[in-house]
Amino acid sequence: MPRLFRFRSLAFGIVAVSLVMLTTASELQASSDLRFLIDVSGSMRENDPQNLRVPALRLVSELLPGGSKAGVWLFANRPEPLVASGTVDDAWKAQTRGRLRRIHSNGNFTDIEAAINTALEGWSEPPAANQERHLVLLTDGLVDVPDGEPDASGEDSDAASRRRIMDTTIARLQNLKVKTHVVALSDQVDAALVEALTAQTGGWLEVADNAAALQRAFLRMLEQSAAPTTVPIEGNRFTIDSGVREFTLLAFRAPGSPVSLITPTGETITAGRIPLDGKTKISWNDALDYDLVTITAPSSGEWELQGSLDPDNRVAVLTDLNLAMEPLPNTIPAQASFILDVWPTEKGAPIKILDFLELATAKVVFDLGAGDAEAPAPALNAADPGLSASTSEAANIPALSLILPLDQASQSYRMEVAAGTLETGTYRLQVLLESATFKRQLTRSLRVIGTPLKLLYEPQMPPEGQTGEARLDVRLQFESDLIRPGSLFGYLRLTGPKGSEAVLEFNALTNSSAIYDLPITRAGTYRANARLKAETVAGEPLLLEPPEETFVFDFADGQQQDPPDTNDEANISWTLLAAVVGGGTLAFALLMTLVLMITRAPSDKPAAAKTKKAKTSNKASRNKKRKGKEDAE
Repeated sequence: MPRLFRFRSLAFGIVAVSLVMLTTASELQASSDLRFLIDVSGSMRENDPQNLRVPALRLVSELLPGGSKAGVWLFANRPEPLVASGTVDDAWKAQTRGRLRRIHSNGNFTDIEAAINTALEGWSEPPAANQERHLVLLTDGLVDVPDGEPDASGEDSDAASRRRIMDTTIARLQNLKVKTHVVALSDQVDAALVEALTAQTGGWLEVADNAAALQRAFLRMLEQSAAPTTVPIEGNRFTIDSGVREFTLLAFRAPGSPVSLITPTGETITAGRIPLDGKTKISWNDALDYDLVTITAPSSGEWELQGSLDPDNRVAVLTDLNLAMEPLPNTIPAQASFILDVWPTEKGAPIKILDFLELATAKVVFDLGAGDAEAPAPALNAADPGLSASTSEAANIPALSLILPLDQASQSYRMEVAAGTLETGTYRLQVLLESATFKRQLTRSLRVIGTPLKLLYEPQMPPEGQTGEARLDVRLQFESDLIRPGSLFGYLRLTGPKGSEAVLEFNALTNSSAIYDLPITRAGTYRANARLKAETVAGEPLLLEPPEETFVFDFADGQQQDPPDTNDEANISWTLLAAVVGGGTLAFALLMTLVLMITRAPSDKPAAAKTKKAKTSNKASRNKKRKGKEDAE
């Protein structure tokens, strides 16, 4: 049952914990371990007739940061390795490049369960603190496994396999802290299954309307799991500093439209014209609708890209000077605050030189138009009409740019983004660190969804014509498929006239709905503020701050009226006033009195929040028992 406290000051520990992400910069930059599962069932002949899975996977493999780990499996009847899991380096990329043509569409089944179980081999314990695990699943269909004998309940093989994924496999992914990302190709995919896989493991769901969208979908998957450090492209130009040993340019374009690069010395490079240079090496791969250009030992200075102005263009750099970022949840409720924490690294270790940090500037840009236009929200949140603006509406919403201050304690650039700062929708988030000599950037996507938690209020009055006590009924509801039951803690504080205060504490709520009563003994204006700490079903911490609400209780409370306060600022001393005006006329004294009374009169305007007028009602009395009251514990 809830505990009710009355006091004038709060000392809850949860108040001191005002941020969502409570960790600090790791001593080493986090490393990622990615495992890709590529559907090669026969239905892919219809949904991916040009086998665009090949250039999509090529794009990802070339942009994977060196030092991370990755592996690729194909699956249909059964999973088969394409590239063994290993450290990403030149040899791993060359092996992947040489095996991509083995991707086919000849399988008879879609055994998703067996594919996931195979990819999890070798992960028997949760990862270390500075390691992240990601599983990327591309599929276009339903669970379809070879027929077997029905079990005792008569459940067929497909249904039994799907149930095991929902009941057992997802729990295993959670225990091993494997974020599962899904690229759903076709509208025939098992929506409920892929939504559960992503939402319950903290992953990212991308719906590709057609095979041509696979490249961009895989790019976002990479940025959600192992984002490469890039340099920003401003207009059609980007700057390469002396610390960059190699860069890889990804340039999207219309099929058949060539692109070119102009070097800092004014030389033009194209796919068909690659100049020879003793130290500079150039590799140019032109796919159907994008070019990948890798240049080793590039010239320092400003480069120009011609023939492509796509916002998904990237310039990934190989350098000792990189940018790291504390992991963020992929999906954040609009009611939750969160921390952005970024820092530069040298050879993987944070740079702690204060003079260096003070000469750089960190900035983050949230672009709703770019996110919604190119990464529409999946069906997972379709029931929430406020999830995202339409593409045309989002395009008219300006990007939000924030400067991240340097935190002296952590020696990182750190800021809390308060709840309600971002509207619901899908954002492209770009973090930029720059100084006079270098620029580094990280890009990822972020979904802001509607509230997973609601506080509903219903004022109740004493019977009409009677003097007594009112009450405020409070109903707390949360989405148990988004917030883990038992993880919800916090308080609701109700402040009223004359400094009166009541606090309702919530402890480890397991039910998704609970009802409480707060007695109201004095008529007047009351304000309700709540602060709740919880975890998502994927184990990510949240701090939820529902909007403030204001209520006016107008009833006969039986309280004795307070005598006038003789010390009130509005009370004017005629003697003092006469001394001030220095013997002026009575009319002037009256005018000054009126001015002072107007300007010093206390204001009783409610805060800028939703206000409700509690009307007298005979529906319920204080002693009447509520029906259906749920236990908060």
